Amino acid sequence: AALFAAMTEPLLDNAYGEALTATLDEKSAAREANYLLCARRSDQVVRAGLANALDATANGLFARKFITGDPLGTTMNQIIANKNLYAGPLTDRLFYVGKGLKVRVAEIAAVGSSGGLGFTDDGVITVRPDDPLTTCCAILPPENNPGQSTGLIEDFFAVDSFGEVLDRQAYEAAKREGIALPRRDRQSGMVFQSGVTTSTDAARKTMARRKMADFIQDTAAELLNPFAKQLSRQTRRDQIRGLWESFLAGLQAEQNPELSRIVAFAVDDSVNAGNTEAVLAAGVYYLETRVKTLASLDDIVVRTEIGEGVVISTT
Repeated sequence: AALFAAMTEPLLDNAYGEALTATLDEKSAAREANYLLCARRSDQVVRAGLANALDATANGLFARKFITGDPLGTTMNQIIANKNLYAGPLTDRLFYVGKGLKVRVAEIAAVGSSGGLGFTDDGVITVRPDDPLTTCCAILPPENNPGQSTGLIEDFFAVDSFGEVLDRQAYEAAKREGIALPRRDRQSGMVFQSGVTTSTDAARKTMARRKMADFIQDTAAELLNPFAKQLSRQTRRDQIRGLWESFLAGLQAEQNPELSRIVAFAVDDSVNAGNTEAVLAAGVYYLETRVKTLASLDDIVVRTEIGEGVVISTT
């Protein structure tokens, strides 16, 4: 039974805006949220969601990414055009998806099409892929490409292209434009073809880089915050640097490469990093940190020469 009159579109947008604003409260559990996902999809909500991710990251909350996509049935050309309305070349906190995923819901099948709008006799419905992408991002370690085969989203058994052909050229265009499209692989199952952000800047392109950078930066804030406002003795600064390097060394796992999560790191707290006498006297201590992350195996190339006349070297 209806509890109140249906809200208008502008009222729904405003209600979502209020809910998004509430997630910026440092005292709420949302303070530690890394990903933002909205059931409603309108232009105003997409803009508010991206602004929320930027505000949360810039104002003391854990670094946040907004995952969203276009309404079901949108063509690829329109998906690309819509994405460009919200994202600039450097916008890597927006993860954008397109098309749809088919899933069978037993509860819908039990009711059948008599249930009304959204119900089907076989229980098969199409949903936006932003929810499944969030699942992959939230469960996999941050350094992992969420486009890899995971088995996490196998309930979604087919891509709904709404009659549009999603060939190789379509997926290449989507990757180039910063859109993560789902694909059903005959061996790997349901995957996202490319784990890319909406940024077209080469250094900000991959979701894995954005996620891992956030993880490392958030850890720095949590790990070193207890030292804030303490006296800036050399021994204290050495303690801070040692704690930070210990964390990074754990990620590198130099003695156990199978557990490595980064390639290498370097930390500098010398004058070259900005720690002059004047800076230290002003209560500032710099830890210039560089981290080289692991790339994912996006392309595995086997070069072959096969035939009766092939020469095999024995040296």
